Amino acid sequence: MEKLNPYLNFNRKCRESMTFYQAYLGGELFMQKVAESSMSAQMPSEMGANILHNTLMNGSMKMMGSDMMDNWVKNGNSITLFLNCESNEKRSA
Repeated sequence: MEKLNPYLNFNRKCRESMTFYQAYLGGELFMQKVAESSMSAQMPSEMGANILHNTLMNGSMKMMGSDMMDNWVKNGNSITLFLNCESNEKRSA
């Protein structure tokens, strides 16, 4: 079965926003800060508290997000949709 998963980009509000979504949607929330990643040495130190990646999962629902694109985030372009296919044949259709 194909699944459509949103990936939300936040302007330094990822932790606050995803915690809000978890309060209303339930599920488990996993977050990784830039400072906790292997990329931290390549990033400016002031980005250490930013969320590199998070996932909110509840049953078959999966929502992901990040703070990493704040210069890119503008009203109207802060979401990407990922279509996860069960096979390569479905992916190329």
